[in-house]
Amino acid sequence: MECPMCFEFYAQDRVARNLLCGHTYCTPCLEILYNVSKRIECPLCRTKHDQNMKPHNLSKNFVAMDLASKHLDEQQAGPFNNQKII
Repeated sequence: MECPMCFEFYAQDRVARNLLCGHTYCTPCLEILYNVSKRIECPLCRTKHDQNMKPHNLSKNFVAMDLASKHLDEQQAGPFNNQKII
């Protein structure tokens, strides 16, 4: 899975975070949003979140992180890794 703002895959340095509106973005993108106005406004639904809600305090989206990790593992394994040789 990838962040809908920067289109980078979620990873250890791009942790997926859940906004209270239910949308998910990577921590670096949320930090950029927060640094602009000292609050986070969801880029998709425009919900304005509490000023005290800093990106690193938002819950991690473990499902998105797991899917991104599996995708990365599959890419590194290559296209023929799961095929049986007859």
